[in-house]
Amino acid sequence: EAVAGLEGHDRALERAVERGELDLAVFIQTVDDAFGPTLTHETLAQHPYRVIAGRDHPLARGAAPSTAQLAAAAWVMGANAGDIEQAWREAFAAAGLAPPQPELRTTSVEFCRGVLQRGRHLSVLPTGLLAEDLAAGRLVALRASGFDWVRPVALVYRAQSIQAPAVLATVRALHRVVERAGGNAGAARDDRPTAAARS
Repeated sequence: EAVAGLEGHDRALERAVERGELDLAVFIQTVDDAFGPTLTHETLAQHPYRVIAGRDHPLARGAAPSTAQLAAAAWVMGANAGDIEQAWREAFAAAGLAPPQPELRTTSVEFCRGVLQRGRHLSVLPTGLLAEDLAAGRLVALRASGFDWVRPVALVYRAQSIQAPAVLATVRALHRVVERAGGNAGAARDDRPTAAARS
């Protein structure tokens, strides 16, 4: 049996698994909602989120930026950021500041990467999705106090699906990848926000 890889966002993938359209899904869990009663799930790893800037952004140089500096910056945010955006807003509120209104919203990591590289905007993104850009210095994870979070990477499937050889092999391969990365999804060479499989 072949395994097809798809991409999407957590809730849409979870619903597709529930309906039997997919055998399993792997995604960054952006909201702490309970999974459906017919689903089995496990946490594969924890994904770190940081404030990200292009290397030419003024805040990418020098000392760690203050919350006031972050509040005055232009932002591009994910359209499905869930609890991460809530935590981002609360970090400003804790400093007595109103959270900035994002100038741009997107569901595309590629679009966000391109905007950040132009050097004018900031964003909050999982560092594992940007590993090559961060290593090459094209993007910078800012040392912003109170603006770093982690979210679980969830593996979700229906109990009967795991009996299929292709699905079981996929699950075992995912476990091996996580073990090699030391349980830190941020260290893995990911280049997609989410993935799913159907046999």
